[in-house]
Amino acid sequence: MINGLIRNVNQVTQALDFKNIEFGNIHPSDIDAIIEIDNKFLILIEVKKEGNEIPIGQKLLLERLADKWGEYAIVLKLEHNTNENPIPLEKCILTKYYINKEWKQAKHELNALETINEISNKWNINKLNNNLTMEQKINTGAIFKNNYKKADTHPDYKGKMNCEGLEKEVALWVRETKNGEKFFSMAISEPYKPSETPAIAKPTTEDDLPF
Repeated sequence: MINGLIRNVNQVTQALDFKNIEFGNIHPSDIDAIIEIDNKFLILIEVKKEGNEIPIGQKLLLERLADKWGEYAIVLKLEHNTNENPIPLEKCILTKYYINKEWKQAKHELNALETINEISNKWNINKLNNNLTMEQKINTGAIFKNNYKKADTHPDYKGKMNCEGLEKEVALWVRETKNGEKFFSMAISEPYKPSETPAIAKPTTEDDLPF
């Protein structure tokens, strides 16, 4: 059975045991997701439960792969707070990223798709840009539960919509009338916009990425 891009969801629950494939402190590891384009751009993605860190050995592996690749390589550490199986990568939130031999804390709450979109814009990855712009039809949108709500001011649901060809961000709060009837309070805003996309891809510095 195909669910999304997973060909057999049931087999995903089968863990790969590295027992007896150990050489002192050295043993196999894995990476949750990789995007490689044209032998030039490399995006390594590791997903953890909210609050969990990447183990030191796996962290070194990710860092060394990125360092060896060169200037157009980045490691994304995403977190989730869901019991869904499988875990929807699109709902995972960026918390840290590794680029130019340095880990940086995410400055803004971006999900996986938004993060990849920003990288695509900064590095001018045409293959990704084309797919991302075709994703949503005009006058439609998508909203997801905000699993990272920490305060009443944070929306219960977040998403994006295409309004007459223009992208907008949507936030929903679950409210209740004096009679106990529940309703949605909604806010529509302009999407977060970093600096303009450079015409020619260039090495990324700390100020280049809006994370």
